[in-house]
Amino acid sequence: MSDTATSATPAIGYSITANIDGNRQIVFQHFVAADEDDASVNANLDRIMGLVDRQRARYEIPGLAEELETLTNTMAQYEEDRARVDLEYDKAMATLDVQIEEMAGKRKEFFDQGYEQHKSSGRQGSYKPQGMVKTNIARVENAIEQAKEAKTKNLNERAQATENLEISITRHKARIALVTERIAKLKESTG
Repeated sequence: MSDTATSATPAIGYSITANIDGNRQIVFQHFVAADEDDASVNANLDRIMGLVDRQRARYEIPGLAEELETLTNTMAQYEEDRARVDLEYDKAMATLDVQIEEMAGKRKEFFDQGYEQHKSSGRQGSYKPQGMVKTNIARVENAIEQAKEAKTKNLNERAQATENLEISITRHKARIALVTERIAKLKESTG
């Protein structure tokens, strides 16, 4: 015969199944004496849930670290894009300013040529461009107007691109802060 005392009440137990990540699952089992008090059972459950949280954290940290790296790289790209938008805008505006200035010079040149022809033909009185001179001046004025419209379009496109980038940058900064904070908390819980 055995010297071990047996209890008339059956033993009971519980299993806690936890998904650690998409590919892993862990099961904790614990047996409880039928006469074990609630405080002891709750303490064991809390301890087991702490172990579950620690295991989840261990597997979550690498994914978050990868996400943080991607976010940081994307953020750097947004910063480069913002600088590029400003640079391209400045370059385009400078080019359009030069074109407008050149076309204004061309307009004056056409006007002066017409005026010289007007004077050399012996005409007197005020000069009003006509014929080919008038057509050339109108063509140049149309080109100047188109260049001015292009400047306005560039300004609007730059404003829209800058606004979109600022929204993306703000969102990424917030996400980076959240992921960084989450990683720190998870590392703290893994000891």
